[in-house]
This record gives sequence, structure tokens and C-alpha cells, in this order.
Amino acid sequence: MSLFNYSVVIPVYNSAKTLPELVERIDEVMKVFAPYELILIDDLSTDDSWEVMKKVKNGRKHIRLIRFSRNFGQAAASICGIREAKSDTIISIDDDLQFQPEDIPKLITHYDPEKHYAVFGVPNKKKRGAKGLMSMIVDYIIKRMAFKNQDSSLQ
Repeated sequence: MSLFNYSVVIPVYNSAKTLPELVERIDEVMKVFAPYELILIDDLSTDDSWEVMKKVKNGRKHIRLIRFSRNFGQAAASICGIREAKSDTIISIDDDLQFQPEDIPKLITHYDPEKHYAVFGVPNKKKRGAKGLMSMIVDYIIKRMAFKNQDSSLQ
């Protein structure tokens, strides 16, 4: 049995402006699913993201911070967070508030560990751009990892 019910993994890159709101909204949503951990992985941001991460942690024991020594990309940050997670159930969300933390309970509701290896949320309309394209790539990598030993018809 793991220490946490859920691990929320957030790759961070140049999101100093959105991090405080994101962390507060996740904390609000996840308090009913406690205990949980929040893992923030800084991909060597060029803004004040690392300083903001330290401020939002501010003694909160459920928040863990990781900082890369160089920029490795969103996929590497996501994989790092997944490997560091102390829960068997991992939730990943982008750092830019493009996806709403309030949608996390929908994923949890649909997830049945007896039936599913992974549950993915796909918005009806998704903005594209550099971060949107990177999110698509990360989604693809994670799906490939999740289904590598599964029947391809399940994908």
C-alpha cells in the first residue's frame, strides 16, 4: 500500500505567473482525495518559476520540488515525475492552466484500477501552439509506455 492515494505530477517551464493559482486550485480539488502528493518538476525555466515553486511549497509537506540541471523538455520532466511518484495512481497536468484542475475528479471517477491501466482526458477543443504540440507528444509517449505490453486493440 502506498503512502499517498494520488500523485499529481506537473512539469514546469516558464510558468511563474500561473503556478500559485494552479497549486491553490489543485489543493482545493485534491483535499477530498487526501492524502496526495504534488510533484513540481522545473525544466530549468528562464523566468522565476523555481523561486515561485519554493514560495508555493512554503512548508507544505505534500509538495515536492525537483529542478533539472538543464532543459530536457516536457516529456523528460513528466517521466521524471512519474518515476518519483510515491503513489500507484498518478495524475499529470500541464502548468499553464490550459486544462482545468477542477476536471481531475472526472478522471478519478472514471478510473478503475481493476479495469484500467490509464485514463486520459481529451478536451473537445484544444488550443495548439508550441506547448500544445509538446503536450500531444508527451501524451503519445505516455500512451506508448502505458500500452506497450497490451493488445493494440485496446488503444
